[in-house]
Amino acid sequence: MNRMMFDIYKRQTKETRFQKLIESNKVFIPEEDRIEAFNRLINDANRRKSAQVHMENIKEEINNEEEINKRYYTQKEWEDIYKGRYNI
Repeated sequence: MNRMMFDIYKRQTKETRFQKLIESNKVFIPEEDRIEAFNRLINDANRRKSAQVHMENIKEEINNEEEINKRYYTQKEWEDIYKGRYNI
């Protein structure tokens, strides 16, 4: 019985020592530094989002310009344009 009691006591103290060791090695960051780090992350996320929106706007403008610049001519229209340009 004494051996069992000793074993239980030994395991409990081992666990408490382990927990104290973990608590003593934890890195505590001051509140100001944490706030500063989160603000940097938020600013970076906002910057990336605005850049993404800007890129989408540019792509939209390019697509609109391409649609405007596309000209479809029938064969007869193209022949008329060709003849008009080169006086054939």
